[in-house]
Amino acid sequence: MDSLPRNRSLLWKIFDCYGVERCMKAMQAGTQMVKLRGSSRGLVRFYYLDEHKFCIRWRPSRKSEKAKISIDSIHEVCEGKQSEIFQRFADGSFDPNCCFSIYYGDQMASLDLVSSNGEEARTWVTGLKYLMAGISDEDSLSKRQRTRDQWLKQTFAEADKNGDGCLSINEVLQLMHKLNVNLPRQKVKQMFKEADTDDNQGTLDFEEFCAFYKMMSTRRDLYLLMLTYSNHKDHLDAEDLKRFLEIEQKMTGVTKEYCLEIVDKFEPCPENKTEAVLGIDGFTNYMRSPAGDL
Repeated sequence: MDSLPRNRSLLWKIFDCYGVERCMKAMQAGTQMVKLRGSSRGLVRFYYLDEHKFCIRWRPSRKSEKAKISIDSIHEVCEGKQSEIFQRFADGSFDPNCCFSIYYGDQMASLDLVSSNGEEARTWVTGLKYLMAGISDEDSLSKRQRTRDQWLKQTFAEADKNGDGCLSINEVLQLMHKLNVNLPRQKVKQMFKEADTDDNQGTLDFEEFCAFYKMMSTRRDLYLLMLTYSNHKDHLDAEDLKRFLEIEQKMTGVTKEYCLEIVDKFEPCPENKTEAVLGIDGFTNYMRSPAGDL
């Protein structure tokens, strides 16, 4: 079929009203900030966004791998000195422009931070609100990916050859090959190690495997791009995919049949294949392939 050369993603042009790309880079580079506690002096820590944009981490910490807050768990980000912790400190203790709070988790815990200047605080607030926009409320990854999670459960069970409820690195490598996840072996091993956070080191249980696979296969920019062209559904149907290819990839002469061929080739979830739709895993596979030219 006839097509023009494909462009790089226009996603940042859609969402970059507040310099989001700059925010992401600054957050991943990291910022030294003070974490306030109830009644004692604050703790100086180095905070950064992980390379996959899935969680905030900090160092130093005695908790090591558990020293993180996932973006999925964040309920709200508030600028200024609004939290209960901030209210315990006298007026004038901190510049309000340098203060912000992150509310997260089932217990609505707050992480109250003071940056060196207002620009750093605005960078974090803007960046976190952007990341939350892609997964908040009904757009939550956990709520919108039920089909994917059910498929992962079945996939995990099939890969667990000895039935011990865990997957070794070799079982995971074989599974990644089967699922068409095109990443270097060393990268897979590194992310396996990051996901292996329980006491049973060297294997992944189902919960760890789900976190590992989503980290491995999902790029948040692609997820947001899919939401844009699917009208906030958790998949692209043939019409959505056609519009994406024509507008984003600058392809011409796109037919419904061609879109269905993409679904058949790149979508790993049988249920999605049956419904002729491309979920986030299939979309990621396509965009990472030579055909997607990403």
